[in-house]
Amino acid sequence: MTRLSVPIQGELNEADVKKIIDALKNVPNGLAGLNSAGQIGLSQIPLLPASQLGFGFAWELVGSIETSTAAASISFTNLSGDADKIYYLVLAISNASTTATGGIYIRVNGDTSVGNYSWISWRNVDAAVGTSTQGFGATSGVAGIMFGSEAADKVVLLSGVILAEGITKGTQTFVLGASYGFSINAIYYLHGGAWLKSGEVTELEVFTASGVAVNWKAYLFKPKW
Repeated sequence: MTRLSVPIQGELNEADVKKIIDALKNVPNGLAGLNSAGQIGLSQIPLLPASQLGFGFAWELVGSIETSTAAASISFTNLSGDADKIYYLVLAISNASTTATGGIYIRVNGDTSVGNYSWISWRNVDAAVGTSTQGFGATSGVAGIMFGSEAADKVVLLSGVILAEGITKGTQTFVLGASYGFSINAIYYLHGGAWLKSGEVTELEVFTASGVAVNWKAYLFKPKW
């Protein structure tokens, strides 16, 4: 990797920008990223690939799903959670229903035992804050990690990290998930939860109480170690 050192003091000014451009002239293909206006974007700087701008490593796409018809759920299968260690999930949800609302959940490995999941949810809906929780060992509730909430007749964007390899406390290992999101009617979400790990994560199923509507988009990424 070529390292570029440009002495700059104080705030970046026009003269400093000229120093950077002049320095790039000495880097192979250093000015190749300049557009017609002489501007440089983050993805065009050869010193740091755009894919490495988060978490210090590159991400690669595991799979993507876009629903053309309604379904009970959508799933990412054939995963290798112990080897991949961590996943990053992005959900873009278009809810055409004027009434359907509620939680968005992740079920791990098809485990439908409610007591194996725990989560906490925080929501701010038009400045009104609401919370809800579910603890391990519950006999009623939802068999899944709460990952977000859908809003009636609104578009929602959610993203979050899933620690697929898990973390151990005592004799138990937990797969953790945490997410944040918003919708276009000023609803903000923070969610966190866990699954009591009983084996390697091989499937992540996303579902809601009312099912998955048309025009959902889901993207799952893993680190490229």
